[in-house]
Amino acid sequence: MAGDPDVTLRAVERLRYFIESGITSAHARLWLTTPYFVPGEAILAAIASAAHRGVDVRLLVPHKTDSIWVDAASRTYHDELLAAGAQIYLYESPMLHAKTAIVDDALAIVGTANLDNRSFRLNFEVVAAFYGGQCVADLARAFEVDLAHAKPQLRREARSPFAQRLLGSAARLLAPQL
Repeated sequence: MAGDPDVTLRAVERLRYFIESGITSAHARLWLTTPYFVPGEAILAAIASAAHRGVDVRLLVPHKTDSIWVDAASRTYHDELLAAGAQIYLYESPMLHAKTAIVDDALAIVGTANLDNRSFRLNFEVVAAFYGGQCVADLARAFEVDLAHAKPQLRREARSPFAQRLLGSAARLLAPQL
């Protein structure tokens, strides 16, 4: 039924399911670029699982976004992913706005969706998927070019000032709304 809220929710969440399945299918490479990284538990677990499996997981996020709350929430996920073996890079130039995923040599996703709940539930995002071929290779090269403008993120949560950790904890509680 068109008016059934369960049907609408499933339709809206198809994008999250698609991206999550791409992440879980990675065998060698998972390179993600997103300006807003506030993943739900399923996406976070899928990325961490890929890193634990030995997949080359690289996450490229901006050093600073236009939202203090998104920045604070996003940083709370970094240590968990670093501990799993993922590499996180902070883009140093002006706001990074690319939204891409490269999975092995098999799949590239580019579009309007961030890796956050708002994109997956509220914002009616759109993506294009490319299966193999030159487009996947071109997007991988573009990712590497962007990495040249980024610095690797190191474990930092324990060294962060108390006020920053407090803000991060509060922002993490708000993460489903960010």
